[in-house]
Formats: sequence, C-alpha cells, structure tokens
Amino acid sequence: MNKTEWCESRFGSEMPDCLPLPELREVTGGQWEEFVLPAEDLPETKYLAVGTLLLLGVYGGICEAGFLVWDANGYRPLRREWHPDTKPEALAESTEAMLREGASFSWKDREAQDVLGLEEGRGMALSLAGEIPATSREGLALSFRRAAEGLAIGYHSSLYTEAFIRTMALSWREILQSLPRAATVSHVRITAPETLARLDRFNETVHPYDRSATIVEQFWTRAAEYPDNTAVIYEERSYTYAQVKGLASRLAGFISGQGLGRGDTVAVFIPRSEYMVIASLGVMRAGCAYEPLDPNYPDERLSFMVKDAGAKLIIIADELLPRLENFQEFDGTVLRISGIQSLELPEEASLAKIAPPLPDDLFMLIYTSGTTGVPKGVRLLQKNIMAYAAWYRRYFSPAATSRVTCYNSYGFDGSLADMYPALTVGAGVVVIPEEKKLDLPALAEIIKKHHVYIADLPSQVGRQFALSMDCPELKYIVVGGETLVPFKPVHPYIVANEYGPTEATVSITCYSMTEYEPDIPIGTPMDNTDIYIVDNAGRRVPPGALGELWVAGIQVAGGYLNRPEKTAEAFVPNPFSEKPDYETAYRTGDIARYRLDGNIEFVGRRDGLVKIRGFRVELAEVEGVVHDFPAVKNAVVVACDNPAGGKFIAAYVVADEPIDREALAAFIRERKPPYMVPAAVVQLDAIPWNQNGKLNRKALPKPEVYASETPYVAPKNPTEELLAKGFAAALGMERVSAEEDFFEAGGDSLSVVRLLAECRDLKLNFNLVYEGKTPAGIAKLLALREDKSALKTIRRDTHFFGPLQELHYEWGNELEEGYGLHCDATVYLAPETDMERLAAAIETVLQAHPAVDARLTASGDGTLRWKSGDLANLKPAVEEVTRQDYEELKPKLRQPMNKPETRMFSMRLFAIREANGTISKEFYFDFLHPIIDGDSITIFLEDVDAAYRGEALQPEEYSILDYYDDIEDALNTPEYEKEQKWNEEFIRSFTEHAGELPGDLDPKEENKTVDKTVPLHVDLAAVDAFTKVQGVTDGSILAAAFGLLQSLANGEKASAVLTIYNGRDDIRYERTLGAIYRHYPLCVRWKEDMTAAQFVKETQENVLLCRRHALYEGDAVPLIAAFSYQGEDIDGEFDFCGGKARYEEVEDFEEEVFEFFLHRRKDDFYVNLTYNTLEYSEMFIDRFLKNYALVLHGLAAGENVGDIVKKLDC
Repeated sequence: MNKTEWCESRFGSEMPDCLPLPELREVTGGQWEEFVLPAEDLPETKYLAVGTLLLLGVYGGICEAGFLVWDANGYRPLRREWHPDTKPEALAESTEAMLREGASFSWKDREAQDVLGLEEGRGMALSLAGEIPATSREGLALSFRRAAEGLAIGYHSSLYTEAFIRTMALSWREILQSLPRAATVSHVRITAPETLARLDRFNETVHPYDRSATIVEQFWTRAAEYPDNTAVIYEERSYTYAQVKGLASRLAGFISGQGLGRGDTVAVFIPRSEYMVIASLGVMRAGCAYEPLDPNYPDERLSFMVKDAGAKLIIIADELLPRLENFQEFDGTVLRISGIQSLELPEEASLAKIAPPLPDDLFMLIYTSGTTGVPKGVRLLQKNIMAYAAWYRRYFSPAATSRVTCYNSYGFDGSLADMYPALTVGAGVVVIPEEKKLDLPALAEIIKKHHVYIADLPSQVGRQFALSMDCPELKYIVVGGETLVPFKPVHPYIVANEYGPTEATVSITCYSMTEYEPDIPIGTPMDNTDIYIVDNAGRRVPPGALGELWVAGIQVAGGYLNRPEKTAEAFVPNPFSEKPDYETAYRTGDIARYRLDGNIEFVGRRDGLVKIRGFRVELAEVEGVVHDFPAVKNAVVVACDNPAGGKFIAAYVVADEPIDREALAAFIRERKPPYMVPAAVVQLDAIPWNQNGKLNRKALPKPEVYASETPYVAPKNPTEELLAKGFAAALGMERVSAEEDFFEAGGDSLSVVRLLAECRDLKLNFNLVYEGKTPAGIAKLLALREDKSALKTIRRDTHFFGPLQELHYEWGNELEEGYGLHCDATVYLAPETDMERLAAAIETVLQAHPAVDARLTASGDGTLRWKSGDLANLKPAVEEVTRQDYEELKPKLRQPMNKPETRMFSMRLFAIREANGTISKEFYFDFLHPIIDGDSITIFLEDVDAAYRGEALQPEEYSILDYYDDIEDALNTPEYEKEQKWNEEFIRSFTEHAGELPGDLDPKEENKTVDKTVPLHVDLAAVDAFTKVQGVTDGSILAAAFGLLQSLANGEKASAVLTIYNGRDDIRYERTLGAIYRHYPLCVRWKEDMTAAQFVKETQENVLLCRRHALYEGDAVPLIAAFSYQGEDIDGEFDFCGGKARYEEVEDFEEEVFEFFLHRRKDDFYVNLTYNTLEYSEMFIDRFLKNYALVLHGLAAGENVGDIVKKLDC
C-alpha cells in the first residue's frame, strides 16, 4: 500500500473536530507559551500517545481524536477511535502500529496536517523528541510532550490561558497515571482530585428559605398583607390581590364541590388574559394541580393531554367552547370562565376545610413539544416552583410595588417565572396581549405605562428590545429558551441570561450582562441546585471539557406522567451526592462545559450538535458575526439539511438594502474559519416568531445553497464536466468548480455512492473518488487508468484461481465428486416464444461474455488456474420430447462440471409435447458457482431477452478473468495485508465474538445442514417510507436488524458478522458475468436511547466504510454465521423473449452453520436460511425469525432501539 492508499484507508472519512474549544474567542495577537506540570509515576512511552488521544476525546466530548506526531524526521499523522469498553492495552497496541505505519512514509511540509484535515492555527501535535522547534510550530494551537520535569503543554495565548492549560495538564497526568491499570477506557480517571474539588465548590449553592410553604399559601399571605395592591393587569382590566383571592376562592369552592382535591388535575383552556393568574390560583387553592392548554396548539394534541392527565374538569373560555367537540374522549365537567364571578363565595370556615396542596404535591402538568414522538407530561411539584421562586426573589429583589411582564405562553414553562415569584411578594403581573408580543414599540409602551421592573422575554425578542427600546424604569430583561447571540446593550438594562429545561422547573442557571461579551455563558447554578458536566461513561469532566449537563436539587421534577420508561431514562440516581433532595439527577441531553470561574457555556444538544463538514459549529457564534455586518439590522442562523445529505448553514437577514452575499461571505471569512461561512443567505422583511416568542422555523423560506467557498474553475474537458455535474447532484449544489474538493464540500461515504450512480458511464469506484477528490483530480486518474488499459496488450495465458473459488470447488466435490455448487434454474417460456430465435440469442450472449466459457487447468506445479475456453458449440439445440420423457430426464439435467478441462455451464432448450398435443417450452440453464453469481443471472437473462429482440450487445470490456488477474496482482502485497489488518482491528473495536451466533444445541463439531426459504411478513410500505425519509437503503435496515439480534445472542451491544456483496461498485464490472465476490464485516453497535434513524444510519456508515476495505477472502471474519441482502428477486411472471415467462431456481446449498440471506419480492422480504440442525433447533429458528420481523417492524416505525429490545422474546 502506498502513502496515498494508506492515508485514504486511515484518514479517508471525516475526523470530528477534536481541538479543545478555545477559551478566548476574540483575542488577537498572543504568543507561544509552554506550561510544565510536575509528574511522577508516568507509564511507559507507548501509553503517551493513547493518553493524549483520550485527553482530547475528553475535552471534545467524543471517542475519537487525531493529531500530528513529531520526531526527528518531522511530522506524521495519527488518528484513532475507541469505545468506552475498549481495553487500554489494545488501544495502545493499535496506536503503536499506526505510528509505525506512518513512519514508513516521508512527509513534506503541511502534508501530514492536511491529511488530518486540521485548519491553519488549529493544529495539535505530540512530540516524541523534545520541544518542537519554533520554525515547525506554525499552524499549531497545542503541543504535548513529556519533559524532564514532567508533562509539558505548549499553547497559543490568543486561544487559551495558563489556568486553562494547567487544568488540562492535571487531567492529562491523571489519565496517564491511571491508564495502564484501567480495565477499560471508561475506567480511566479523567479529572484530578483538585479539579473535582473546584467543581464541588461551584455547587456550593445552599440558601435557606421556607421549604414548608407553597405558592398558594404565600399568595394568600400577601393578599392579607397587601389587599389593595394590583395583582394582575390585562389591557384595561386590573385586579387587586383581594379581588383575585375572592375569584380564586369561588373557583376553589366549585372545584371542591365537584369532589376534586389533592391528587386531581384540572385542565385550563383559555387564551391570554387575567385568568392565567386567577384560574391557576383557584385550582391550586382547591388542592389540585392545573394543566394549561394553549389554544395555539391543535385540538388533537390538547385532547391527548386532557386524556393523559385524567382531567375531570375543564375550565374554558367561552369563545373556545366549540373546539371541545374535538375532545372526543372527555366526558367530565366544563366550567366557563364567564361563570366564575357568579359562583358562590365560600365562607372562610368552609374554605378552611378545603385542604390546600403540600410541598410534595403535584403543582402542574406541562407537556413537552413531542416533536420526536408522543408528548410527555412533566410533573412539576409545589416544592419545585417554590425553590425557583425563592432564588428569583433573592436574585432580582422584586418589591411589593414592583411590576413584571407575563409574556410567555400559558402552556410554556416560562409563564411560571412570569407569574409566581411576583405573586409571592405582593407584586403585580402585567399580561402582554398576544397581538403586541412581537410589536416592540407597543410592548415598550405597555412596559412604560405600568412601570415594569422585570421583563421576561424570549432570547431573540429580548436582544432586539435591549438594542432598540428605551424604558427607563425597566431594570432587568430576563431572556432564555434559545442561545443568546452576543450584542452590545444600547440602554442600561441588566440582561439576565437564564437556562433550564422544563424538567428542572423553568431555569437552573443565570448570568447577568451589562456590556458586550464575545461569548455569553448561561451562568452559575441557581440556589439549592447542583450541576454536573459528565462524559458518556458518567464521569465528571474538568472545566473546559464538553459533556452532558446533569442537574440535581429541589427544582428537579417528579418525572413524566404515565411514562415510567422515559422517566427512568432521563431521571437517574445521582452518583455524585447523597444530600437530601439531591438523590435524583436529570439528564438534560444538552452539551455544555464549565468555565474556570464556575460559569457554564451552553454548546448544543447531545442528539443534535451542529456539525458542518465534521467541524463543531456554534450557530450563535456565526450569528454574532452576521449581526456585525454593517448592513444587517437583524439576523438568525440555522442549520439546514442538505438534500444530498449532511447539513449546511443558512443565514436569514433583515436589512434596508439588498445584501451583497459575496461581501458578507468575505466579511465572515476574515473573522471565522471557512466552514462557518453560510452556504445560503436569505433576505427577509422580518424574522418570523411563534407564539412563545421563539424563532418560527416553519415560517422560514427554504434556503438554496448559492455558492461554494472554492473559486469557480470551469471544467476543461467532457470528463471533468460530467464529474462536476455528478458532484453537484451528489452534494446538492447548483454549480461545482473543477477544483472543488468533494469532501471539503460536505461529501461523505453515502454521497460517494450517489456520485458513483450519477457518473456510471465513467466507471468510477470508491478509491478513485477518495484519491482524486476533485473533478479535475478524478479525471486525471481516469486518464491514467485508460492509459494503463491501452498498454495492457499482452494477455495472460492462464488466470488466477483464487482461494474463495477454490473453497467453492472443494465444497462442491465434498458434496458429490465433480458436481460442484450449481446455480441452475428453469425458465418456463411463453407459448409464443420462438425457440430457434431464442437459441441464437443465447449463443450471441455467450459470445458477448466469452470468459464464461473458462475452464480449469492444472499448471506445472499442480495448482489449478483458469484458461479461456474455445467458445465452440455455444448454440443449444431445441430438444423435442414428450412430457413423460422430460420428467424422466429432468432429475438428470444437472451434470458433473466441477472438473479440470470441463465447461462449467450447460444450456438446454425443450419443446415438450403434452398429453393433449400442446407444446410447453422450457429453458434450463446451469452454471457452476465459481463463474457466476446472483447478479450475473439477472444480467444473463436481460441480455438474452435483448438479443432475442434484436438489440446489439456490447462485448464485455472487463471480464471475470480480468477480475481474477486483479486479485492475483493484489494478494500477498503489503497493501492487501494492511487491508486485512484493518478489518481485524475494526472488528475487534466492536466485539471479540465476530461471526458467532450461539445456538441452543451442542453440535459436537458435526453438521447436518438444512435450507429453507420463508417470508418475514413485513409491511414493505412502512419499510419504504422509513428508508425514503431517512435516506437509507433496504440493505442497511435489514443489516441493522440482524446485527442487533446477533449482539443480543452474545450478550453484548455490538456485533460483527461476515457479509458478502457483489463487488460491482467498481463499475467496470457492472455487466460482467462471473462470481465477483467481496467479503467484509457487518459491524453494528447500539444503545438503548438510540432512535431507529440513528441506529440504521450508523450501521449504513459502517457498511459503507467496510466496503471500502472489502477483502477478496473472508478470513477477517470467521465463516461461522453469514448475512447478505441480495436485492430484488425474480418474482412471478416477467417479460422474456416475446411473452410472459416464469422463473424457478433449482435448490442448492452449501454446508453452513448459519447463513441468513435475504431478497425482496413484490409482497415481502424472504429469508433463504441455511443452518446446522445439530446446533439450532427448530424452536430457535422460529424465535429468531419472529424476533427479526419484530425488529424490522420497530425500526420502520421509528421506535428507540431500547423499546424494540424490550419487545423481543430473548
């Protein structure tokens, strides 16, 4: 294997961005510094590279990393991927092997850095030979080395501070010292004790408050203290605390009279009004929890919520009554808002008998969006909201005379912050009318009119308000719900940036800003709240490192209503604290990191980190630069799905004049890396917002990718032109330069498959694309290939008889001497088929594929080799027989052909005279397996039909003998041995049980094979819908299902099994007759919380990766169990030679342990299952097939993998 091939095999796929997120984003200048940490008891040198890889993985929140390795000969690249269960010793050995491989090549200048895909100024290097010279450090952000005094990290001071690097060095030391003794990577210590102590100090948040109180109790107390204070205002209507208490008491009396109280839930279906406050308090005073129903949501969703909550009473606005007809399963009581004032006011004594809620009682049910499935009702308790209100009062200090806005939707948890903290101090709540929420001047007038002190607004709205509206009495603008884009406040507001999931009651962190900051954190933990940033093994990571944010404390909700499995997934036992009320931690699914000062930076979603071309991209960072462009008044930046796969950035901008897109791109490129430049810019009159004040993504027009970052170079010849068009189609771009790098433009393995399909006439293959990269580069490689083909005038007399063919040959003779493994079938022809014409067509096809007449011959040393046949007597005779004679002949049609000097195919045409005098016509053909495969049979029949119709056939350009020559040239080369090693290492990274599928019997090393074909009874329409939406293939979902069952059989969550494919992604052999087999491992890994789409897409990526490294032999995966999807089967009648024909294969099978081959027909997927009955009972096989169908059904339905596994009979 040459250097190019080695780089393609080791670095061909995109490497995740693993540079630790810079601490300083807008610092210019700076210089190279080095920090040295004293370190003792460091392990042997072989662990140094592994420890550095793991360190970068910790800081990047990933299980993959790469960097440059420096020694006396210069740089070479290193990249490794691991799994939490990987053994350190194995990782160290594979890393050492890769370092040795890289050292065998010479590397020039930036070549090694380019191979890794490291941007200028973002390079990382590990030195094995002292400090890297200054002249060789250009382009580096970090360097690592083992110094005499300890561990040394070099860094650029424009990106990191010494304190940041010191913390990193502590983790590096901790990793290296614990690595050799760790059982798996997940057992390696990653955070130093002194760093853990710092993290513990961040969580010193205990603040006392009255934990026995509830919201309704505190409101009643304030109503007694400040009866004439204004409690709620809506437009021109205003209510005092005494009035609200009276209306809430009437409502509480009515609810109690309906037999409802503590433990019950009341639904409140109203638009924005003063009754958001009044109705909620009334429900709580009755001891009940309330369920807000937002009129902006569809009735189907609201009806589900009411049913799920078991609500027996709905309080409803009069104008919404007609919509109750759509709540088909609700048969409880309905109370109109207009009727509340006429309800009887209970006496104080009667009211006192109504038990109010206790701190541990349900406060409200609030439903998540449910965009990925059924909405989940979050159970917020009285103590949860009381804890938040206590922090709010301490932080913002509202007084009894203060006013706050109620901006957020009633069904959104932001409304809790709007109402309840104020109502517990005697302050007033100003409800903002729906039509004025996005009218900033009108909103400002309301704030001024009512002397508002605190305005809680969505992030985008709050940012625009702070930039454009002057309200002198407004002190705080509280924002949250979305990432806050950096800005410089124009007016003297304190902008409080809150963060928190619904499951932890409104917010759990807060950060106040009064001036421009390049990166606005989400703040520090709120009172009585602990926050942990953990990796995928559940370990706390050091400040600066990315991980999932977990929260514990009094604000953590009581789980999800009626969803125990979802509750168990998200609300987990807290391994970091034994404090009361901290026993449960909520996993937010958000990726964040601690700063050294205890503030937290929000990065993105665990299940949706935005990656562009493999790089982590913070959209807020891009959005901030777009905002800085002089002509832009407002902007939002979103990540969009590329129709051709992957994602791209789109910027939506508001401006008074047309935006110069190229100027904007140049402006951003000056400040940020190229991959952060939006691929599309859409100019709007205004940014659309939804009813919650968040960005209304559905209202954004669909963006079109308008340009590449590569300057356009026109194709110079027809080949480049065809490739450029193929690039555009595969990447979803309008126009592609001849110098456009396929992978830098967003291409991945799946995109390569699309490119091969778009450019079929060029006969591309994977390696050509990965090596050539650009239309111009690939065109040059194609020209070289043509030149080599032209020079190949001397053909070999004999051709390679490979190990796989030899295996088939031996197996065949073991079954019956000379018979071999047959691929034979009968085609039942239409009465109108002209038999002589068909015979001539068969002769024409065999002449167009002359290699099919190859014979085996013994060479001088006794080994078998192929030689070309004489192509004599190819035209079959039409044999006229009676039905009786034919039935006697039929069992003898299969003849011995598995011998040297023997033709390995047979063609027979029969005109069969039936007893009634009619003639039946049949075409029997038989090929031996070494010269045919399933695809070849399809090609053969298609060509026979074409020749019968008079079409001219093109002779094979590349024959099966050329393919065998390629094998002979490749085997026993260092490059092929490296491919074998790659397969072995890749498999070991998944499982030690490759190819194993334990049965329920003891075969005692004997084999008694049976073969059967059965339907799976799968809904093909559901499978097609899933594959179309998710952009995956039938083969991928079928492979994922098999891998899942195999892993369960081995008691693991990963598996590897041999799979076979036809090797025809090299389009030179697309129409070749012959057994073009390639072997590769089907490797599958899963987790309970993976969605069906994630699981199948990951499997597909593994398949595509392994196909690039496919072997001619299957020795990397033991031939124990095998899986293959063989595409669509010839099913029922088909058009053939002038009429409707029917196809019937003659059964033949090899002696296998477990072979699971699938094909698709019009009605179902069918399994051709070959297995050893001495190892697998009939009960085992029936259960396996049933489970396989269940997995397919669950995946097609989009279920989580964990939910699918629970349904299986294992």
